[in-house]
Amino acid sequence: MKLLNNFFYIEHYAESDASFYYVVRFDSNHIIYKAHFPEKPITPGVCILQIARELLAKYLQCSLYLKKVQNVKYLAVLSPNENIKVSFIFSKLVKDKNECKVHVVVKNDELCSFAKLSLTYSYERI
Repeated sequence: MKLLNNFFYIEHYAESDASFYYVVRFDSNHIIYKAHFPEKPITPGVCILQIARELLAKYLQCSLYLKKVQNVKYLAVLSPNENIKVSFIFSKLVKDKNECKVHVVVKNDELCSFAKLSLTYSYERI
């Protein structure tokens, strides 16, 4: 399921020599939040992984397939009601002809970290 322009929307993009980031806004009325959880919505961890994949694929302008999760740390609850906008900060991007590796940190404006990810993607379906 594609989440871009459905579950989340890109508000801003910027890059530097060593990193790039997207500020995204969540749709707190999305059906995923109705199920997870109706009274107090929380962004599922699998959605955070999917958003990271979609944003990196947009940046690289290619299809990506998750190959390996080296490390995932969920550090705080990410609620669309309390954190409508968050930043996905990508760093340590290493590309070769078959795959790419990247580190991702998910933060809000107050610099509260919600997740830290170390991921490897393949350019071809495995």
